[in-house]
Amino acid sequence: MRPYLPSDRAAVRAICIQTAWAGSSVAERFPDPELFADFLTAYYTDAEPASTWVVEAMEPASDRERPRVVGYLTACLDPARFRRHRLRTAPGMAVRLLAILVRVLVHTLGERLRGVPAPAPGARQLRFLGWLVGRSWREVPQAPPGCGHFHFNILPAWRAAGAGLALVRAMEARALEVARLGRIRGMYGQIAIGESRRSAALFERLGWKLYDSRPFTKYGEPAYGEPAGHAGAPAPPGSRSADGAPAARRMATFWKPLP
Repeated sequence: MRPYLPSDRAAVRAICIQTAWAGSSVAERFPDPELFADFLTAYYTDAEPASTWVVEAMEPASDRERPRVVGYLTACLDPARFRRHRLRTAPGMAVRLLAILVRVLVHTLGERLRGVPAPAPGARQLRFLGWLVGRSWREVPQAPPGCGHFHFNILPAWRAAGAGLALVRAMEARALEVARLGRIRGMYGQIAIGESRRSAALFERLGWKLYDSRPFTKYGEPAYGEPAGHAGAPAPPGSRSADGAPAARRMATFWKPLP
């Protein structure tokens, strides 16, 4: 593991695209993966690169002489700057998203006229876009005020190697330095909780607390997709949260106050 370098930008974006949909590629469900990567990584790699870390590994049976990036963690330790960036980039993002929606609508209509059998690619993309525009913002759990936040993604083959734990610990050390300067009061991350609760167990072992959780759907499907390889006892089949939603359909905010 090491700090992010500008030369890692393409690798970080590629991993984001390959893992951002429930741990697998978003390319089949979102017709502009570069827009998806812009939304999830551009602020962190371009505006706050000192708060990003990557994990490198040598590929087995590979002729490569240098390790490649197989995972990353991006963090925001300046919430006010992050809000300004989102406000500044939101209009351009909205225009690009509208253009995608029109293109997918036309494509889906063409599929129906041609009698493409379900699940047709255009129909699948349209359902996700409908969830993204109409439901996603209502299903995001609350976040603690005055705190930084983070995201991390790791390629499947390296999820069981302790990379997630190393990345979170590096982020915590940096966040503690910033908190001691009075700039943030803690950190939070938002994760999809599946029935195994592997990711939740990781954060609980590190002293993170559940702040809020909400039922989380993607066009009527459970939002699985925890980073794999984190130890934790599976929840009993059919287990439910306090409000009755199945455990596999929760998005949760975990947070950690910092002195």
